[in-house]
Amino acid sequence: MKALVLYSSQTGRTKKFAEAIRSVLPENTDFLPMEQAPEHFDDYDIVFAGIWFLDYKLDSVSRSVLQRLNAKKVAIFATMHRDLYSDEISKNLRQAVDLLPPHVWVAGTHVSYVNESIARTPLGKQESLRLDTLQDFAANTYERVLTAA
Repeated sequence: MKALVLYSSQTGRTKKFAEAIRSVLPENTDFLPMEQAPEHFDDYDIVFAGIWFLDYKLDSVSRSVLQRLNAKKVAIFATMHRDLYSDEISKNLRQAVDLLPPHVWVAGTHVSYVNESIARTPLGKQESLRLDTLQDFAANTYERVLTAA
């Protein structure tokens, strides 16, 4: 099974989350920034798409790629700096999912919280990010897709 990890990252956090996902997937998993997303996704059984929201708005690079992400299955992982259980965040994540072409099967979603006070600043060298739940999400999603294939 062939996988791709795509990510959009302004501060480095979503890239770090994407690297954590990549670390639990097979060695042949492709890893690209959204700006280098392929034209076609036919070669991939699943695409993990890393996106970020700032002030409830999806970044423009992710928005354009999600609209043409014609993959068989997509798992979205998002970085947000608001209350993860708020109605606004749920609506924003739903809007991101709705950007995908109609036939794409959404294999799962995962949201990582980043404190609002640092959301606009670059990832610090000593900054600690919680990666274990994200890695569990990626491994479980991949396994589920693999057994369903």
